[in-house]
Amino acid sequence: MKKYTLQQISRLIGGDLEEQDPLVSGFCVDSRLAQPGNLFVALEGEHVDGHAYLEQAAAAGASAALVRQRAGSSLPQIRVKNTLKALQTLAKHRIEQHNPKIVGVTGSLGKTTTKDFIATILKGNVRAATTPKNYNSQIGLPLTILNHTEGDERVLVLEMAMTEAGNITGLVNIAPPDIAVITTIDLVHAGNFHSLDDIAKAKGEILSHPKTKVAIVEHEIRHLLPDPDVEELVTFSLKSTEADFFLDPASLQIDGLTLPALPVLGRHNLHNFLAAALVAKYLGLRWEDIMKTIPQLRLPGKRLETVEKKGVVFVNDSYNACTTSIKAALDSLPSPKPGGKTIAVIGGIVDLGKFSEACHREVGEYALSRADSLICFGPECGSLHACWKEAGRKVEWANEFEVVVEALNDQIQPGDVVLLKGSNNKQLWKVIEGVA
Repeated sequence: MKKYTLQQISRLIGGDLEEQDPLVSGFCVDSRLAQPGNLFVALEGEHVDGHAYLEQAAAAGASAALVRQRAGSSLPQIRVKNTLKALQTLAKHRIEQHNPKIVGVTGSLGKTTTKDFIATILKGNVRAATTPKNYNSQIGLPLTILNHTEGDERVLVLEMAMTEAGNITGLVNIAPPDIAVITTIDLVHAGNFHSLDDIAKAKGEILSHPKTKVAIVEHEIRHLLPDPDVEELVTFSLKSTEADFFLDPASLQIDGLTLPALPVLGRHNLHNFLAAALVAKYLGLRWEDIMKTIPQLRLPGKRLETVEKKGVVFVNDSYNACTTSIKAALDSLPSPKPGGKTIAVIGGIVDLGKFSEACHREVGEYALSRADSLICFGPECGSLHACWKEAGRKVEWANEFEVVVEALNDQIQPGDVVLLKGSNNKQLWKVIEGVA
């Protein structure tokens, strides 16, 4: 990453700088993650104020701090009106200085997987940098730009997330996409919205910048989006031949070519691959180039990871969840061994607001034909549990993690398949550690 002096940073963001001028070689917002040479950005959150951790950052080797108000600390400090906006301004300047082609990826599902697939396809073909993990927020995206780019990349692949309307507009203002991808629209973070149309409108903010020339969107959600002012709108689908690009999941045929099978579980990952492949095509790669990269594709952590323990196959898809992704996970499970059974451990879906009861019941009804027993975890699961009780099926419901583990230990036998699926805060991946 590029190194800055404090004077350079202060000039860029209109800050008030003390006389000292150490060199800054990185940026951090968590004092526990500070590295020698970092500028520690003191963010003021709802529960934590970064100004209280300046000395911890100094002890970890930080060179200086970006603050709203001067605090007693050995660190040199730049004072600004708003530390988050200052961080975002620095990232925006870096983009403007180097002017890479930007691919922005958003959607209710599949953002991180699609972003990783794009990076894999481009590797070896195009000099590119990409969002690490899921650094996709108002904080994470500027940190990606400042800490994970060298300035000589031809392409930046940036994941853009939101929890409320206006979030993506803020990200687009920092890094306007040349190519924008919307993977799909679903009831995720729906508690902050009145309808699916409102979610689509907020996701559609990624198409709002005049710099965006190509929009790549799922065919099935095209009707939810306003007409974007782009040079080319491209739709893709695994379901409809009316899409501009249709990939047949059965034959793996597209544009007269037959693709090799993906080395990852889940039909829905064909959808993510197709979106990624189209980005590569619009960056100049041929289908032949793209096909060569397919054996290298990997899923991000906690997405359909298969772990075997004591003869039981655990499918760890516990990074996040919504109605559609739980259905997809259930459809992706391997068959148990003869005499074995399928157990679904499903955590409650958070942030659904008024949609919660209906969405959890929909999950329950779908799971009836795809699992032999169900363990629900979390207070959101009332209608999910009721659905299985009404059907006379084996189901347990717990609000304590230890009870979930105990219930699973009472059921599992060698040869079983266990799905772990739920919102990230449920931390269901830890269930594997508790298996006796």
